[in-house]
Amino acid sequence: MNLIIYHFISGQAFFSGTVLVAVAAAAFFFSPSGARRIVGRLAALVGVLLAALSSTPLPGAFFKVWAAVVLAWLVVEWLWNSKPKRLLAMRALVMVLCVVGICIELPWHFVPGSPEGTFDTVFVVGDSLSAGIGEEKETWPVILQERTGARVENLSLGGETVGSALAGADRLSGKEGLVILEIGGNDVLRRTPIEEFERGMAELLRKVATPARPAIMLEIPLPPFHARFGAAQRRLARRHGVPLVPKRILAAVLCGPNMTVDGLHFSDAGHEALARRLAQALGPSLRPAAGGP
Repeated sequence: MNLIIYHFISGQAFFSGTVLVAVAAAAFFFSPSGARRIVGRLAALVGVLLAALSSTPLPGAFFKVWAAVVLAWLVVEWLWNSKPKRLLAMRALVMVLCVVGICIELPWHFVPGSPEGTFDTVFVVGDSLSAGIGEEKETWPVILQERTGARVENLSLGGETVGSALAGADRLSGKEGLVILEIGGNDVLRRTPIEEFERGMAELLRKVATPARPAIMLEIPLPPFHARFGAAQRRLARRHGVPLVPKRILAAVLCGPNMTVDGLHFSDAGHEALARRLAQALGPSLRPAAGGP
């Protein structure tokens, strides 16, 4: 079950769905008949469903065009004997759009390069995934400090949202270091209005991300039908020049065996796993603090 959940909240379902649609379209070039045609149509419909449920924040217009073309192709496919030229064109267009969609989304799944410069201080702004729930031996910010030697100041609070994190952002005023933002999951769970979420996130980035204090942000793993949160987060990451750690990183920890205590909060193994992944990603940017953490 965890693998299925991971497949969707990490966005991997978009790739499997898109590939399934493209393969179904390509298969019809070999003129399947009878039951094979029915299987091909069903495969294409399943592919569209997988892509839609993945909450992949593609540009809205592109996704609507892609879905419309696929559905139109299936209608034309049903009448393929009467419209052969149109059918060939539709098959080719479906495959091209599938490739374009993969090319648009794929770069977001690579871990970004480390911020320029090196830092001996790290500030973590997050929710209970970073603050812990009191049942763990050590939270991942503590383990990150132990692994890298950098001083890690954990400003996270349980239940924190983007809006409430704004109130504590002033604590970073005048300080230098690297900021890690693990925030927004509670906004998704509580269904914060998207306009409020984006406005709050923009203000939070404006406050915490400066030339002397660059930030990185963990992309939010998204349940089905919440793509707008991901689109807002990516928009703001581009606008503010903030590297976005792919949601598959956090999703892999949340869905890993024995990584959570309740499906939402990290166990000791979960904190260790996230600290290890972030230490690998940020290694070139972190240095031991003078005199120790």
